[in-house]
Amino acid sequence: MGRGLRVGRLWAGAGALGLLAAGLTGALAPSTAGAAPVTLSCVAAADSTNQPVTVPAGMNQVTITAAGAQGGAGSNATSSTGSAGGAGAKGGSATAIFAVTPGQVLTVNVGCRGGTPATQGASGAFGTGGAPDGAGGNARGGAGSTGFTGAGGGGGASEVRSGTTLLILGAGGGGGGGGAANLGAPGGGGGAGGGATGTTGGNGANAGITIVTGNCNGGGGGTPAASGSAGTCNLAPGGGNNAGTTTGNGRGGTGGAGGGESAGGGAGGGLFGGGGGGGQSNTSACSGAGGGGGSSFVDPSGTSVTISSGTQAGNGSVTLTFAFVPVATPVVVTPRFTG
Repeated sequence: MGRGLRVGRLWAGAGALGLLAAGLTGALAPSTAGAAPVTLSCVAAADSTNQPVTVPAGMNQVTITAAGAQGGAGSNATSSTGSAGGAGAKGGSATAIFAVTPGQVLTVNVGCRGGTPATQGASGAFGTGGAPDGAGGNARGGAGSTGFTGAGGGGGASEVRSGTTLLILGAGGGGGGGGAANLGAPGGGGGAGGGATGTTGGNGANAGITIVTGNCNGGGGGTPAASGSAGTCNLAPGGGNNAGTTTGNGRGGTGGAGGGESAGGGAGGGLFGGGGGGGQSNTSACSGAGGGGGSSFVDPSGTSVTISSGTQAGNGSVTLTFAFVPVATPVVVTPRFTG
């Protein structure tokens, strides 16, 4: 008999050896074993509240979906000649799979919806979200500002951390600007929460019934590396142009003041928050602008990543689905040659 390869009782030629090795070292199919999904909702507090989740026994993988909260709407001018406030934008969402170990503690923080002014001239409160101060993140929305018509607050971001490492974050949406006292100038809508980059807030409108020209601009969306730019106004003559703010961190900026007219919307929180919308105290013929949306994020350790813009209405949410996936182990075959 010619020279061949013997593995146990199997005799094979060189070609069959390659097929055998490929079969023995191929990846195993994932198991369907898992635990019931865990879904957490926002807890309204000064900077939201950490909610710890422990990885169950026997689980080594988690699929996380983190969705940021919607921004609040700007107030309507209630007179018969008034315009509507801008709509609050929806939050963004992010989904990814991460390796975990049994007993590992994941810290969840869920964003709350930005406030809508309780009365025509009041401001909408910021939406809480992001980790509390000192715990690694402050991704709450920015407050809307006050005016003859107040503006909505930005939505808070939702995030999950392992220790101090941010694994995933879904950004909050921007708040809407206040409507003008006159018809034909509705408030600018908020910008949607990201996406890797948040959407710019809508511009305020000018009804064109006075000599004043210009309008207020929406706040910029947060990006992977920086907060969104502050919205400004360029009304003339007469001034009264009140810019929003930008934070340089995960918090959304505050909307520009409305004084006796129309306020700017607060921005959504995120990896970097959006910029607040511009407000103005110049004329009853112009409305306030919307705040920008925040930016979403997934750590590079995540796989099967999906990031979507403007998908979450109302409060934010976080869902964790744990599973056990067998780890493929290479099989070493030691050939034995015979003469």
